[in-house]
Amino acid sequence: DQWWMAENLKTTAFKDGTPITKITDQTEWEGLNSEAYCWYTNDEATYGSKYGAIYNGFAAKSSQLCPEGWHVPSDDDWMTLEEFLGMSSAEVSGIGYRGTDEGGKLKEAGNQHWAEPNEGATNEYGFTALPGGNRVEDSRSFEGEGLTGWFWTSTYSISNETYRRLVRETEARISRSISPNQRGMSIRCIKD
Repeated sequence: DQWWMAENLKTTAFKDGTPITKITDQTEWEGLNSEAYCWYTNDEATYGSKYGAIYNGFAAKSSQLCPEGWHVPSDDDWMTLEEFLGMSSAEVSGIGYRGTDEGGKLKEAGNQHWAEPNEGATNEYGFTALPGGNRVEDSRSFEGEGLTGWFWTSTYSISNETYRRLVRETEARISRSISPNQRGMSIRCIKD
């Protein structure tokens, strides 16, 4: 019963038209406690249309980020998708890599964007998860393009961090964990 967008979010403004703060400086990104976005390696021309924008966890929790009629998926929305893809109800709420091939069913097949081996990738339902990498909340800055697809949820953890999902080139499974809100990841909106 879910309807997910077929590509990562690229918006640079909230749905009321207010601009989202664009942060290119790594030190400023690390110290931020409000909504922000950037492009992978701050290069919109190369990565913007392919992978969408990278948002911090504060932006992921905004009810104004996705277009009207859509929202940033919650941890429960992701678990519903994972169960539909075949993950057991006993595994779905676990931390780390879970299931068998659920991540592969979401990843774009082949190696146009993904590095070898792109384990288990079938894109069975047209989700077309891409390896847009992430922005790390320390001096390493950007990493993982071609290797990892990171996706925020809108759900806080007990430690006030945010749940996320990860698919990678060497895994058919999908990982669930929490990340500091200063990390930068993709967002895939889901219909209300």
